[in-house]
Amino acid sequence: MKRGLLGYLLILLAAGGLIWAVAQSKLPKEPAAAAASAQAAPAPTNTQLAALEATPQAQDMRVRKAFEANIKQFLRDAPRMTPAKRSEFTRVYTAWIDAYEKSRQLSAGEAMLLRASLIEANEPDNVARAEQIAALVQNYRQNAERRGAEWASQLQNDTKFQEYKSQEREIVGKVMTMHEIPGGMTRDQYLRQQLQEAREQAYK
Repeated sequence: MKRGLLGYLLILLAAGGLIWAVAQSKLPKEPAAAAASAQAAPAPTNTQLAALEATPQAQDMRVRKAFEANIKQFLRDAPRMTPAKRSEFTRVYTAWIDAYEKSRQLSAGEAMLLRASLIEANEPDNVARAEQIAALVQNYRQNAERRGAEWASQLQNDTKFQEYKSQEREIVGKVMTMHEIPGGMTRDQYLRQQLQEAREQAYK
C-alpha cells in the first residue's frame, strides 16, 4: 500500500508513452522529395533565432522547462532535506502546479501525479500517505464527474446542439440507405462530410 496508487498512475502514464512510441514507429516514412526539401531549407540566422527566443511563447517554455527540472531535482533531494525545507519547497511547487493547471498548461492527470509526488516526498507515514493520495484521487475524480455533468447540462440547453443532433440522425439514416455514394467517396467519407456540413450550418 506504500506506493500503490502513485505507482499505478505512473504505470498508466508509462504505458501511454509506450503506445505512443509504437504508433509513431508505424507511421509512413516521409517522402524523399519532402525530406530533401526540408534539408534544403536555409538555416535561421542569429537574428531570427534571437527574435524567436524573445517571444512570450519561448520565454514561457523556458520557465516551464525550468519548473519541470527543478521539481524533479527537489523530489530526488527531498529525503535529505529537513521537514521545514521540504515544506517550503512543496508550498512553492504547489503554487506553480495550481497556476499551470488553472491555465491548462498541465492536464488534470499531470497535475494529480505531481501533487501525489509531493505527498510522497513529505509524508513519512505509510498509512497517512496512502490516505492523502486516495483523497487526492477522489477529489480529481469528483471534479471530473462534476465538469462532465455541467457539460452535459450545457449541451441539453444548447438549441444549436439539439438542432444538429436531430439533423445527425436524419443524415445517418439517409446515408446508410444510399445505394450509390456521390463523388467517388466511400460511405464513411460521405457521411463525415455531410455531418461536418451540418455542424457548420448549425453553429453559423
